[in-house]
Amino acid sequence: ERLADIFDGEDDSDPNDFTQLGNKILFTAEDETLGRELWVTDGTPEGTMLLKDIDPGGSSRPGDFVRVGDLVYFSADDGANGDELWATDGTPEGTQLVNDLNPEGSSFPFDLTPFNGGVIYTAFTEENGSEVFFTEWVDDAFVTTLLKDIVPGEESSEPRDFTVANGHVFFRAFTQD
Repeated sequence: ERLADIFDGEDDSDPNDFTQLGNKILFTAEDETLGRELWVTDGTPEGTMLLKDIDPGGSSRPGDFVRVGDLVYFSADDGANGDELWATDGTPEGTQLVNDLNPEGSSFPFDLTPFNGGVIYTAFTEENGSEVFFTEWVDDAFVTTLLKDIVPGEESSEPRDFTVANGHVFFRAFTQD
């Protein structure tokens, strides 16, 4: 049974990135006026709605969803800060930019992986290139740490394919020759 006709007419809203958070499912969908944004459903037609228009007048293209405890972390572009790390507790007011790691542009966070009560991921900064970051919620605030500048300076190690095993995170990255 269809819960909602998000994109009126014959076009498809292309819902995807379904992620459970409590008794809700978060997902992305596209409509004719808002573009691709963050949606939520409780499994009923009345409870299927836009969660937040992250980029009013544009398309925030949220993606790479990962649940950590009572939060879902994801990447999105709000049209002002570029593609950055966001988090939501499943409410509009609890959907927020975690940090603007690269004020000069986008940090392009990707490969988000739950670890140790937070999320480990790759992101880009002007001063470090693409490196390994860790973000967690501590004392009512997000704390983000550059875990290691594997290739010191502006060059990138481009870490990816994070795998958690036995309390450790394994990944591949480029190193200096």
